[in-house]
Amino acid sequence: MISIFGSRVGIEVDSNYIRVTEVLKKYNKIKLNKFVSVDIPEGNIKDGLITDLSKTAHLIKKLLQSESIKQKKIAISIGSHHIFTKKVQMKGMTETELSQVFLYEAAHHFPFDLKDITVDYHIIEKNRSFLKVLFTAIRNDIIENRMELLRRANLTPYLIEPCALSIINLYNHTKNRERKDVIVNIGDQRTTIIKPSTTDPYISSISYGNTHLSAKDRDKKRYFFSNWYRELTQKLLYINNNYISSKSERILVCGEITSHVFDAIKLKANDVRFFDPFRNIVNSDKWIKYAHIIPVSLGLTLRKAGDK
Repeated sequence: MISIFGSRVGIEVDSNYIRVTEVLKKYNKIKLNKFVSVDIPEGNIKDGLITDLSKTAHLIKKLLQSESIKQKKIAISIGSHHIFTKKVQMKGMTETELSQVFLYEAAHHFPFDLKDITVDYHIIEKNRSFLKVLFTAIRNDIIENRMELLRRANLTPYLIEPCALSIINLYNHTKNRERKDVIVNIGDQRTTIIKPSTTDPYISSISYGNTHLSAKDRDKKRYFFSNWYRELTQKLLYINNNYISSKSERILVCGEITSHVFDAIKLKANDVRFFDPFRNIVNSDKWIKYAHIIPVSLGLTLRKAGDK
């Protein structure tokens, strides 16, 4: 029996669903222990904020109880499109020195008053002469909203992270890193395009997701799909022109995928396949059918408090 102190739990809350993953870490191995996904009424998130905190917290509590998940320290996601990012090259310094000056540096790069946002950073490359740092900023009201949600569920957040960074965490953990990989994650309301470079990551979103691409009204569905496909084409072209010399990059797909959407993405590259989230994850066979929807909540569990 592994103690809950080896347990890490990630929770993804979107406008239409809640997903919970628990892993157990022992001897540097990650064992997938639990995964559950439930649908919730549409429109649960507006402008980045969970609208019914009490009901959502109650659902989370019920999910954890039903799965016998006892860990109270939780990592939770926020939509990547609510995150502002800036890649900055700085002079070489220690991580301790960076932690003391990063707010001053970030103030030069974000058009917001620092009192209204929470700023964090991730080191993407370092050597003796310089650091490449990815600064991230998010509105404080979104942070406070997620903290209040977990408080009502009797949980404690140790990490609040954008979905895209969680997917990059998982991608790096799978050790399936290819120079030409691009990840397309179809969310409920948005699609995120990710170039998971360790030195120069690219994250961008399309303002259409599964809800739009699966619309029941045929005219609306056609309109949404046309706009989604145009934006997807533009973003992949940008990546081709700025990151990859060859146009034959591999596209890894995850999220709320329909055959129609997958076939459309297949037209954009020579090699399009589903993202495999389970490489280097123990006990994953029983969860194979959830492989397309687990990356965000699973990626959350791979980060511990204080990781940069």
